[in-house]
Amino acid sequence: MKEYIVIGLMAIVLLSAIAALSTQGAQSGASMGVLDVGVEEAIAKPAAKKLRGLAVFNATITSVTDSSVIVESEEYSGELVAEGRWLIIVDSVKLCNWSEARGYVDEGGALIVMAVMKKGNETAHVLLGLRQEDIMLFRPILLRHAVHKRHHTRTYMSVRGVIASKGENFILLERERVKALAIVKGKWLKAGDGEVEWSDVEDEFRVGDVVRIFCHNVLVLKPWFARAFNIGAVVWGYSGAIIDLTSGTTLSRR
Repeated sequence: MKEYIVIGLMAIVLLSAIAALSTQGAQSGASMGVLDVGVEEAIAKPAAKKLRGLAVFNATITSVTDSSVIVESEEYSGELVAEGRWLIIVDSVKLCNWSEARGYVDEGGALIVMAVMKKGNETAHVLLGLRQEDIMLFRPILLRHAVHKRHHTRTYMSVRGVIASKGENFILLERERVKALAIVKGKWLKAGDGEVEWSDVEDEFRVGDVVRIFCHNVLVLKPWFARAFNIGAVVWGYSGAIIDLTSGTTLSRR
């Protein structure tokens, strides 16, 4: 086994091997449910065209509607189209439509990712990503265009990090001041106890614990995405184990 660490620009260390995603058979359905549809859409398809007019900036959200958000900033002030599907990271990681996603967005300061779309004489400003404190939303297409490199190995890669926070189906690991997403929902085999659900053992993984995760596939994201959303890498096709080196709890994918 080898430890896999990707070092990015501006001294940002991008973590790899941070998730429990599976794309094969029952493992995929057990670990991800509907979310795997969004991740598959995001990273399994190549980016057909470059996103033109892409901008990342801080703004003030003045209104949230059924189809858009209204923002004010030096870069752009006006309506941003928001209809469509979104990946959300808040108390859980989920895929949903804007009708649900808008409930997580408040008026006030936010980091905005915007694309300017032109067709003939018409121009539309489209919201691609949004971050307010610990709440993050982005369209699957944005994640697809943020891919820097994808790594695969038949042998295990491993990463060691500290649990910075937890949600219903994820943990955020931190190393070198960068947080990375680990999806942990689904069935696991716990050493000494047999098959368990993540909800049965989540209390044994505490904030501040040192954790090591093993995996096969690593998706490294571009530095601009890592700086905007503080997510440097995602694992796709996960098959391995999670070991809490502080509590001693060891899980492997069933």
